[in-house]
Amino acid sequence: PPFKKVEALPALCALGEPEVMAAGGMGGTLYKYEGRSVAACVAAHNGPITALKYLPGAENEAGGGLARLFSGSMDGTVKVWDSWDLAAVATLDLMALEQSLGREVLSLDVGGRGTKVLVATSAAEVWELSPLRGEVDPDAAPEDGAPPEPTPPGKSLHPNGPLFNGHFAKGSEGGACVKGFACSPVAAEFATGGADGTLRIYDTLTKQCTKLNRLSTAAPVTALAYAPDGAFLAAGVGGGVDVLDPAQIEGERVARLPDSAEQAAAMPPVELVRFSPDGSILLVLDERRGLSVYSCAAWARKFPTIDTAILGIPDGEGTAKMSGKVIDVEVSEDSMWILMATDKFEVLFVSCETGEPPANGWSDVKTSGARFPTLGPGPSRFAFEKQTSHPAWLGPGDLTSAGANPAAGLQCVGDKHGGLHLYNFPAAQPTQGMVWRAHTPPTTGCGFVSGDASNLVSLGGSDLTVLQWRIEADEAPDESKEPEEGEQEGGDGDGEEDAGPVLQDPE
Repeated sequence: PPFKKVEALPALCALGEPEVMAAGGMGGTLYKYEGRSVAACVAAHNGPITALKYLPGAENEAGGGLARLFSGSMDGTVKVWDSWDLAAVATLDLMALEQSLGREVLSLDVGGRGTKVLVATSAAEVWELSPLRGEVDPDAAPEDGAPPEPTPPGKSLHPNGPLFNGHFAKGSEGGACVKGFACSPVAAEFATGGADGTLRIYDTLTKQCTKLNRLSTAAPVTALAYAPDGAFLAAGVGGGVDVLDPAQIEGERVARLPDSAEQAAAMPPVELVRFSPDGSILLVLDERRGLSVYSCAAWARKFPTIDTAILGIPDGEGTAKMSGKVIDVEVSEDSMWILMATDKFEVLFVSCETGEPPANGWSDVKTSGARFPTLGPGPSRFAFEKQTSHPAWLGPGDLTSAGANPAAGLQCVGDKHGGLHLYNFPAAQPTQGMVWRAHTPPTTGCGFVSGDASNLVSLGGSDLTVLQWRIEADEAPDESKEPEEGEQEGGDGDGEEDAGPVLQDPE
């Protein structure tokens, strides 16, 4: 046929014979070429054709041994064609998949001798769908002795949703796509939040996403925190915070802070959320260093937002203005004081009741008997930087996340270079640890799941990857066995002691 204009062809596929191929156009036209000539063309889709797959007749047992051509498009459909004359055979409509967050087809494949179609979508979902004839569900109960019906074309072969799913939207201005991350203190799960506005909970035993809720279509999920008893999960969404029940994040929100959507839209994006050790207070730090303090009993603000950028450090003789910006906040164990740490290693305290600094700074806090996990020392970035001797190439302010398991004596730290560090906990003296290159920079989250010291999870904000690590201790040497030739007693012959944990490859 005559061509009025040039059409880009983003998809190309050989059709099993010499010099015979199919091509898909940006306008949705499907072409069949024989040599340099167009043998057939058809208006196949209402959007660009992004994927083509040819299935030879010998491999299409489910389709009666007939050769077929599969095409996928940005219009959300996969169509099946007779590869000989491009006659339409069937349509697999992804728009019927209610659980999908993005149905544009980016890639496809056919497997199981023609019994299933694998489709990847723009929402980072991978679906297994039934093709033309479908396959019989082996678990289906026959009615009146009749054989079960085959799965209709385009139906998901997995009732719980896609075979795989993940975060899919890009961060603003080239930033991290996934910033929210938190490990459950009571269950074998962790939560992630991304620029796609979704909150996802993953089971560390099955390695599957078990719960998903799109909290917003316009704002990213930037921060997450579990309550100490695991009863609540706080999620920073745009300028507000959604408080949810981790057991059913798809249900109604426990609270929305602030309760007005207009107020939340006018506030700067949330950067950090954190519960107090007893779960009675929720701290919210925004992108402009404003700190909001909420009571978890009524989910009400205790006092107006604190502008940490104008706070100073009382020293008994006056007030010295902070030179750094607040990067970490924490509540004392008695929920009386809030600790703020800056990227310049400065510390400021304010009252949980009034939001005002003590007159004499740390002296007043110490006299009150308050204790902070970070000054224990604890898992925060501030405590780690002050008490640990990390590699020389890791500068101040390079740390992005931290977690600790006090019972196991371990703490983990992520850095902006994609590294994952493992250290002893607590570190009364500066201590050298171990570091692994874990992610494409940065490593935006890390922590121990439900207090399990052998179950460490790390998150790459740019590579959209969660790695689950298993920590194993070195075996103690058999003292009853004489050392072999060249081996030092109590070691392996390299002059160093065998001690400490070993980080195994991620699962």
